[in-house]
Amino acid sequence: YLGDLAPFVRTGIASNRGLRTILRLGFLLSVTCTEDVPRITSQDIERETARTYLGDSRVREQQAACAEWPHGALPPGYGDPVRSDVPVFLLSGTVDPVSPPQFAAEAAQYLSRSVHVLAPGAHVPAGPCIDSLERAFLDAASPTAVDTSCVRSMALPTFVVGDSTSTGN
Repeated sequence: YLGDLAPFVRTGIASNRGLRTILRLGFLLSVTCTEDVPRITSQDIERETARTYLGDSRVREQQAACAEWPHGALPPGYGDPVRSDVPVFLLSGTVDPVSPPQFAAEAAQYLSRSVHVLAPGAHVPAGPCIDSLERAFLDAASPTAVDTSCVRSMALPTFVVGDSTSTGN
């Protein structure tokens, strides 16, 4: 290679990306196969996947992977609600498929000093409004110190199908 290390660097980067992907998958399986998948019932699958584009394929694949993946057992009471009077800031995106808003709403029932902010968007809405809300909450450590009015001016991003200036090439 006469001093040109670029091929080695490219191979190293590609290998590292592959390793990170494998590690992420292992972490995902270790957590979900212990905490989530065992609690999914056939009735849950039928109800949640009925009339969906992919049907039950994704959850069935996850169940099959978990049948092979080593995982732990949860202690009794693991899924019980946490009750607390410490200040808690709950942030939900209106269209979050992973942690839907109802999860935070349910948690808030047991958190006597919580504020639940529902912002347009998917997982972890961001921007100046959310930043200011988080700062206000952290500065005051009080849910009543958070003025959520800026959320009303937030909007979902426009859905774009294609570039109107594109020539199609």
